[in-house]
Amino acid sequence: MSRITCKFGGTSLADASSIKNAAQIINSDPNRRFIVPSAPGKRSQDDKKITDLLLGWFHILEDGLDPIQPITIIRERFTTLKEELGCSINKDDLLDEIIAEIKTAHDKGQDVARVHSGDPSIYGAIAEQMRRLDSLGIEYDVTPGVPAFAAAAALLKRELTLPDISQSIVLTRTSVKATSMPKGETLDNFAKTGATLAIHLSVNNLKKVVKDLSPHYGDDCPVAVVFRASWPDEAYVLGTLSDIREKVKEAGFTRTALILVGQALGETDFTDSKLYDASHSHVLRPML
Repeated sequence: MSRITCKFGGTSLADASSIKNAAQIINSDPNRRFIVPSAPGKRSQDDKKITDLLLGWFHILEDGLDPIQPITIIRERFTTLKEELGCSINKDDLLDEIIAEIKTAHDKGQDVARVHSGDPSIYGAIAEQMRRLDSLGIEYDVTPGVPAFAAAAALLKRELTLPDISQSIVLTRTSVKATSMPKGETLDNFAKTGATLAIHLSVNNLKKVVKDLSPHYGDDCPVAVVFRASWPDEAYVLGTLSDIREKVKEAGFTRTALILVGQALGETDFTDSKLYDASHSHVLRPML
């Protein structure tokens, strides 16, 4: 049986409509085969090929420049294609691919850098990777990063633990589509402590956050929502549990944002630390 090879270039597979058209051509004849380009091409004369954007992004990273704009464009293109074509991503396969790449490089005596944002020890999803590397006998190091709550506090110019106000920070999240929370690890329970809360991955669940915390902290409790802390485009809004939802909506924060809640965020009338108390003795300042 003869085979017909149909080659579709980047431009002819630049958007969902053209991809569907190409698929229809292929599927209309079982003898047809097709070649897929490396990445979507130009949708119009003024557009850019994804391949060119990826190459440009590589050079931007090489030069140590801000990579946000090009990767945002690339992500939006692929996200739009995925949604319009009704595609899904198997994350189990993705983990297999990551480990396979690391093992291949390891077998060749090469070093691999697996880059994470923030600090990988907090919601970093690295435990699964380390478990597999351990089973393969591949040695590795974990380099700490700057946690989002620490970067957010620096941006806000706030200390999250103030004398007589709050001496504890709870790092937590809420569950929407991600892994469910263990029994007992609820906002209601954490709020009973009065600690400063750093709530991750929950800006789209802000309604529940406000509902669960308001009975414990009060409607006037200070809240900060920090978007992309430590990135060049970092931003934040300040409010209270009574108005923070509206402020976040106005700011347009829909992801990559951290919620900080607690009296320490707004308190100015607090006792000085014992560190500065002349009557307080410690190892570096013994009482005479």
